Amino acid sequence: MRANLPLALVCVALVSCQTVPEPTAVTRSDQSSVEIGDDLRITGPHTHLNLTIYLVHGANRLPGTMSIIGLESAMSSGETTVYETGDVNQLVVENVSPNSYVFVQSGDIVQGGKQDRVLAIDQLLPPGSGRVSLAAYCVERGRWQVRPGSVPTTAAAQPVDPAPDSRNRFAKGMQAIAKLFEQIGSVSSGRYSGGYSSSLGSFSRSSSVLSSVDLKRAVRLHKQQTAVWRGVSHFQSSLASRLGSGGVFSSSSRTSLALTLGGRTVQDATREYTSYLDGIATSADDVLGFVFAINGRLNCADIYGSNELFRQLWPKLLAGSAIEAVAALKKGREFVSVTDSDVRKFLYPMSDAVEVSEKSGLDLELRTSTRPDSILFETRHSTRPGTWYHRSYLARVPQ
Repeated sequence: MRANLPLALVCVALVSCQTVPEPTAVTRSDQSSVEIGDDLRITGPHTHLNLTIYLVHGANRLPGTMSIIGLESAMSSGETTVYETGDVNQLVVENVSPNSYVFVQSGDIVQGGKQDRVLAIDQLLPPGSGRVSLAAYCVERGRWQVRPGSVPTTAAAQPVDPAPDSRNRFAKGMQAIAKLFEQIGSVSSGRYSGGYSSSLGSFSRSSSVLSSVDLKRAVRLHKQQTAVWRGVSHFQSSLASRLGSGGVFSSSSRTSLALTLGGRTVQDATREYTSYLDGIATSADDVLGFVFAINGRLNCADIYGSNELFRQLWPKLLAGSAIEAVAALKKGREFVSVTDSDVRKFLYPMSDAVEVSEKSGLDLELRTSTRPDSILFETRHSTRPGTWYHRSYLARVPQ
């Protein structure tokens, strides 16, 4: 007993000062409940290694009769298909469900087509939506044909290997489109009236989300294709320095962020986080979202209009947060845990924010509120006051 006393004293000291001097050996989950405004409250923190999560609780904001599912579930069930258009920054989506709305979230990565893409802004597809355009950015630089060995998701989407001169024209077209979107500085989505052919193929899945706050800012704030490419390369390099390049860069496509995030090495590294934290969000039926910090610094928050929608998206969101934590994990690095006050300040108030709003073609209003320390992207119904579907907060780092 006496020989074990020093070790016990060390453990008590570590917990009491709330630091993590050795991230690989510390797991913490304390509980408090704090009102933060707008009839919302937070509980937590739940900390594992260098990832800290607070849960956001509140009443549902959406009609109780509204059936709404996430893009991953809708694509898996065949209720929704995302089509290639041959335009780097524009895809087409169709919800054929007779009853369910489909929520498409900014940061959703769709895998397949002529190159993997990340969807740029939130969209809500009503039942039987018809064809709807989706603004997107490339997260797989270089490929512009169906990936060798992949299985097309529609009978018409057969692999095509264009002639060398066609590939050159495609490459030049990609560069021109990327430059144009950077000059315009924004992207939008709405009813699709342009022409496209399903023979260009469709996307097979949407099992991952952007796992980097820098990439999220590149997509939602800077709106630049070159910034997205740069962010993908930097994030893959961060993972490679932590896990080794052999397990990060796919042999099928080294530049594919989707293949990196879904690879066995990355998934194995994040399982320690997800297995410990997965159950925290399903213990109450009023959880609408979460806030997370990495290495003691607030990173992002996602809050939804209903518990049902959040529960569907939670595994995908948690995995994305865990992957970013893996990329940032450094053994022996100390950090001070975030506090309830830090989280409340991150989310509220937004009274000093600069707001910009734009209408989407499907009865949505996309509102951006910028503060010195954070940015709020809110997706709300354009004609129903108080009805919002998603609030996404990003930490703002001085450029």
